[in-house]
Amino acid sequence: MTTLFQYFANCTDTPVKHLLREQYRMTPAIGNMISACFYGGKLLSPSDHALPGYSQINKPVLWLDTSTQPTRRESELTATETSISNPLESKLAMHRLNVIDQAIGKKVIAVPADKPLDVLVIAPYGRQVEELKRRLASIKFKHFTPQVLSVDAVQGRECDLAVFSVTRSNTRGRFGFLGQPYWRRINVALSRARYGLIIVGDAGFCRSKPGALRDVLDYMSGHPEECEIRDAYL
Repeated sequence: MTTLFQYFANCTDTPVKHLLREQYRMTPAIGNMISACFYGGKLLSPSDHALPGYSQINKPVLWLDTSTQPTRRESELTATETSISNPLESKLAMHRLNVIDQAIGKKVIAVPADKPLDVLVIAPYGRQVEELKRRLASIKFKHFTPQVLSVDAVQGRECDLAVFSVTRSNTRGRFGFLGQPYWRRINVALSRARYGLIIVGDAGFCRSKPGALRDVLDYMSGHPEECEIRDAYL
């Protein structure tokens, strides 16, 4: 399926079609990763803004790798289900948000007094969105109220912190919406946050085939000063 925007982009040329080369939303650590993985390194991030204290608990780009966890796999589809979920990833996402919430409470992370953090939790599958919402309903954070949305619903949105649940992890090599043809959806999901991006998922699975998430992992491995791949645990 081709979007209307993509149709017009395909039918036009310079000077009608022009690449916006500078972005001011994402902190450079996130912006540089997005530039390298999705824009051939042509996107610049001149605004060096950061959330004070956030780097004390993790790098601006953090991947929580579930590949060593025995319960990392996605739910099995039944005859009546058309979507998937990943309970372990939803637990890990809430656990990480709790760590951030506590760090704010201890004054490790400094946030504006007049504006709570805007936090998005993003998933590529509707069933995982519902799983995350269900788990979030039983948790009360003191310093922010996360919103759970699908990848499609966050297009055009901005936030301070974003958590992306990869969701897919299986033995059949089925990537679905994470596959190479869907790289634009991955770009949308990973480019919402101003200060911090957390990805939760099976890095081994994501590395098993060419695609946007393999590119992201390769970039992160080569930029340890800004990015971190950490074994996930509860």
